[in-house]
Amino acid sequence: MVRLTAIYRKGPSQKFDFNYYVHKHLQLVREKLGAFGLLKIEVAKGLQSLDGTAAPFVCIANCDFLDLKSLLAGLDKHAASLIADVPNYTDIKPEVQINEIIEAGP
Repeated sequence: MVRLTAIYRKGPSQKFDFNYYVHKHLQLVREKLGAFGLLKIEVAKGLQSLDGTAAPFVCIANCDFLDLKSLLAGLDKHAASLIADVPNYTDIKPEVQINEIIEAGP
């Protein structure tokens, strides 16, 4: 299994519309990438750091896929339309990384 992680780092000027992100953007992700092995989406909203200071990230989103080949095929076909939707919910440039899941569970 592979995971695409999008991280939205806090900065001096930022907007992040979680309502739009969860109800519209993620629906678009499901529609576009569902046929390319998308297994699940998980979204975390930053609350705070361990020392009680502000969280360094506004949002971290994980999208799990069956395999790298499927994920890359989906991105090849639909990345442009997904990226075009970003200004509708944030002015933060997402940092994106693809990971191989080597351990999962409690």
